[in-house]
Amino acid sequence: MLKGKSERNGAIRWVAICLVLVGLVTIGAGQAVAATHRTTATGNWTDGNWDNGSPDATNAGIVGSTVTPTAAVTAEVTVDSSVPDSLVVQAGKGSANGDAHGTLNVVSGGSLTSIYTIYAGRFTSGSTGIINVSGGTLSSESEGMILGQTGGTGTLNLSDGLVRTSEDTDTYVGRTYIGDTGTGSVYQTGGELSSPGTIHLGNDITGTGLYDLQLGTLTMSCSEINPSGEAWYTDYQGIRVGDGGSGTFLLNSTGGNAILRQTGGVNKYLSVRETEDATGLFQGAGHVGLYHYLQNSGKVVADGYGTSNALNMSYFGLVTNAIENDADNGWYAQNQGQLLLPGVAVAAGESSYNWGESQDDTAIDLVNSLSVDFTNLDGSGSLSATLLALDRDDVAAAPAGVTFISCHDLSLVDATYDSFDLTVRYDDATAAGFEGQLGLYHWNGSSWDALGTTVDQTSNLVTATGVTGMSDFAVGYVPEPATLAIIGLGACLSLRRRQN
Repeated sequence: MLKGKSERNGAIRWVAICLVLVGLVTIGAGQAVAATHRTTATGNWTDGNWDNGSPDATNAGIVGSTVTPTAAVTAEVTVDSSVPDSLVVQAGKGSANGDAHGTLNVVSGGSLTSIYTIYAGRFTSGSTGIINVSGGTLSSESEGMILGQTGGTGTLNLSDGLVRTSEDTDTYVGRTYIGDTGTGSVYQTGGELSSPGTIHLGNDITGTGLYDLQLGTLTMSCSEINPSGEAWYTDYQGIRVGDGGSGTFLLNSTGGNAILRQTGGVNKYLSVRETEDATGLFQGAGHVGLYHYLQNSGKVVADGYGTSNALNMSYFGLVTNAIENDADNGWYAQNQGQLLLPGVAVAAGESSYNWGESQDDTAIDLVNSLSVDFTNLDGSGSLSATLLALDRDDVAAAPAGVTFISCHDLSLVDATYDSFDLTVRYDDATAAGFEGQLGLYHWNGSSWDALGTTVDQTSNLVTATGVTGMSDFAVGYVPEPATLAIIGLGACLSLRRRQN
C-alpha cells in the first residue's frame, strides 16, 4: 500500500480475561439451566451442547445457545477424539432470547472441522465464547474464524495443537477476524495457528482485537501463488492491526520461541492502522518473518522487556504509511529494545531518503521517522537506521545537563558522500516545554558533539546540516535557566501544599 495522504504488558491480558470472567459469573448466575459438559467419550452430544443434534455436514455444532429452548444457555464440550465435520462450529451464540456462553475444548487426540466458519461470542453484547486448544486440531475447511461478533466476546487460548482457519486454499483464502464487530482475543502460549488469509484485528469500527503471541508459531500460509486468479488475492495475504477498529498485536520472542512467519508463494504484508478511524499497535521483540510491505500509520513499539532485545522488521520489501500523522503515531523503542527496519536503497547524486516513511513523502510526520539529504552521493548503496531505547547499554549517556528523548544509529554501505542534512521527527509529547531548546547530538566514538540545528516546532522537526559522519544521533534538550527556575518554583509550591 503506497502513500495516499489521506502498547506488551500483562495488564492488557488480565483485563480482557477478567472481563470475560465477570461476564460469565454475572450472567450465568441468573440462568435456570446449569452448565453441561460432555466429551466425545460419552457419545452424548444432544442435550444442548450442540444445537440440532449431533454435529455433521448438515447441522451446526453450537456450544451454549439461546436460539432454541432445548439448548443449554451455558455449555461446555471437550473434543478428545476425531468427530464428524460440522456445518458450522459456534461457541456462545446469543439471540433476542438472551446471552449465551459456550466453551469448546480441543485436547490431545481431538479433531474437529467446521465446513464453514468457526465462531466464538456472537450476536449479543453479553454473549461469550471461549475456545481452548491444548492439543489436537481445530480447522475451518473454507471460510475461517471469527472471534467476537455483533458485540459478543470471543477468545481463543492456544497452548498446543493446531488451529487452521482454512484447509481448502485452492478455492478459499479464508478469513480470521479477531474482534469483528465485538471483542476478540487470541492468547498463544504454544502450538500453531495457520491462517492462509488476512488476520483482521479490530475489523469493524466497533471491533476490538488482540493477538498476544508468547510461544508457538503464527504462520501466514498459502499453498498456491494465486490459484483462483483474482486480482484481489494478494490483498488477503497479511495482518491488519486495526483494520476499521482497535487492534493490538503483542510479540514476545525474547527467548526465540515465538515465531511469526510466512509460507507459500505469496509474500505477506503487515498493516498497522489500516484506516483513519482505526487505532493500531504492534509491540514487542522478535523477528517478524513477513516479506511483502510494512504499512505503519499507527504505533510500532520495540519493547526489550527489560533486556537487550530487538524487534526485527527488516525482512519487509519496503516501508510505507498511508495516513498522515496528526497525533502520536510512529516508531518507538523502550525497555532496552531496538527497532530494525529494512535498509533504504540509495543511488548516486543528490537525493533525499526517508527512514520509517514512504519514499515519496516530502514531509515526514511519523514520530521518530527521519530523512537524510545527501550531497554528492557517489555510487549506489543501502542506508540503514536503528531506533534505540535510551536505557540500552550501547547508548552512551547524555552529556551533563542534556536530556535525550530519542536515539538512532545510522550507517551507509557501498556508497560515499561529501555531507548530508539530517532531519528527525521528534516526539513533541516527550519534548513538551523544551521544544525551543532541542538539538541534535552526534556520537564521535568517545563523546557527543552538539550539532548546529534548527527546530520546526509546527511540524516537530529538528534538522542538522552539513553532517560528515554516521553513527549514533540523539535528539535532546538543555533546559534554559529560566525554565529550570520555573520548574523549581513549581516543585517547591507542590511540596509546600503537601506539607500543609
